[in-house]
Parts: sequence; C-alpha cells; structure tokens
Amino acid sequence: MSRLSPAASPVLTPCPPDPISNVHPGYTPHDILTATETARAGKAAGSALVLFVVLVALGSPLIYRGWQVREKYRALTDLPVLPSATVSDGELVKLSGRIRDTGGTITSPVQSTQCKLAFWKMGVLRRYDSFNGRSYWSVAGIGIDAETLVVAGETRDIRISDVSRENALSATDELKHLLGSIENSALDSIARALDPPEFEDRLTPSEEWPEGYDELGARVDFEAETTEQPGLLGRLLNAIRTPEGTVQFQETTVSAGETVTVVGRVSGTENERVRLQGTESIDPVITRASPSELDSRYRRAYLIQLYGIPLLVTALCSLAGVGAFLTP
Repeated sequence: MSRLSPAASPVLTPCPPDPISNVHPGYTPHDILTATETARAGKAAGSALVLFVVLVALGSPLIYRGWQVREKYRALTDLPVLPSATVSDGELVKLSGRIRDTGGTITSPVQSTQCKLAFWKMGVLRRYDSFNGRSYWSVAGIGIDAETLVVAGETRDIRISDVSRENALSATDELKHLLGSIENSALDSIARALDPPEFEDRLTPSEEWPEGYDELGARVDFEAETTEQPGLLGRLLNAIRTPEGTVQFQETTVSAGETVTVVGRVSGTENERVRLQGTESIDPVITRASPSELDSRYRRAYLIQLYGIPLLVTALCSLAGVGAFLTP
C-alpha cells in the first residue's frame, strides 16, 4: 500500500519594494508623475517668458514706431480737406487734385527730363565681405525738386509752395528716421515715391560721372570714390558682385495732369496757398497716392508694427514653450 506524499506548500516570493515609494515615501507613482509634469510645465513657461522679454526688448523700437504711426494716422484722418473746408492761416490741411499745366517746368537732376516734380536719392554701396552677402546701400543724399505747383480743386486752384528740399543723410539721420524722431520731414514722401523708382542708374568707382551727376553730388557734399580700371580678375569679380563704392541714382518724376495728394500748412486767409510744412505729430506729405491710399498705408504700417510684431513674438514664444514642455 503506497503512502501519499503531502502536498507541497506554495513558496511565496516577496515583491520588491517600489523604488519610487522608497525615494518619495507617502507618494504614489501618479503623484510623482503629476509633480514631474508640473515642474516641466513651470520650466517651459519660464523659458517662454524669458524669450518673450528678450524679443519684445529687441522689437521695442519698431513697436514704438508703430504707436507713433498710429497717432499720425488718427491725426491725418481728422485733417480738414481743401477746398471744401474753410480753415485759418497756419492750420494743417489735406488736399488732392491734378497739377495744372502753367507752362513752367523743371529739369530733373538724374534723368534731365522736363517735369513738374522730381523725387531723387543717391546711395553708395557698403560691403563687409568679398561678395554681396553682407552689404547695404547707405543714403548719401535725398531730395525733392519742384517750383510752385498749382493744384486744381473742385471750386478753385491752390498753389503749393516750399516743395523743394534736399538733405545729406548720415547713419544717425537714417536711424532717427526709422524711429520717427525727425520732425517736419518729407523723407517718407520721397521713400514712397521711390518704391519702386521710375528710373535707376548705377556707376562703379572706376566709371566717370556725367556732369549732371556731379552737380547733384555737389548739392549734398558727396564726391565719387574714383579708382583705376580693374584688371582681368577685378572685372571677373565685378561680374558676380557689385563693387564697394558703387553709387546708385534713383528718380521718380511727376508731370502736369497727374494727381497729387498734399498735407501742409495753409498760408493766407483765402486758403489759396499751402506750404509743404508739417507739425511735431504730422509730417508734410506730397505723393501721387490718393487720400484713401495714403490713409491705408499709414493704417497698414501701424497694424503690422504695433500689433503684428507682438502677436508674432507671442506665437513664437508659445511654440518654444510647448517644445520645451514636450522635451523630456
């Protein structure tokens, strides 16, 4: 008779201790995971905030410029319009009409063409390396040439005076213009008329200037940088990149019969003369754009600079924060 062996009792192996519980006694793995995600979210938010502050600081000049343009836009749209409005002597007004053919013309300084009004600019190329990768056009001189213009209104003609002006711009002047700190300046009108220019010419330092270009350079105290004719290697290099010191001439002309919009000060009690002068808040304007086009340009500029730049910075910082949070 066989003997039955007793059933083997099961061997219980103890579970290894939870390493997370040992490190953080009293916390469950869910609590630890939540705390980790919270820390990552805080780090990501901090990184995004730092980036936001840096980008806003870098873009603050343009944002401030946008605020200035918005104030100019509001003031511009509130201006009385001649000839329908009756204003006092010295008041700022806006008007638009065709230029009358009074018989007199001027000779434009760049193209030497007969016209009523000429916007012009001289620039010289400055380069930091052997090719055009790091180069820019520095403005040497800028201006408007015109005699007194007669603009046809609905009920009467209005004479526009003090139009001609010229200026040699330094790097500081260009920066002030960018920041909007040059008062009573017609630089914006010239920039708009030359974007794009009606005519453009470039002369390298080895080329001789025509007599008209020399006269224009003398008006803004600019002399050409003359060099000897380049050799074969120099000509090959000039074929693939513009030589440093190359001078650029740009010009746009306006003839009788074309329509212009003007912002300036009334001179006299009969409102029959307007001087191309502005105020501390509004620059003088003379442009071929219509009044509605002029207003829309100011509006578009301040929307991009004042609101578009901060929105773009916010979007970039939000993406950077999300990226930092998702990075383990």
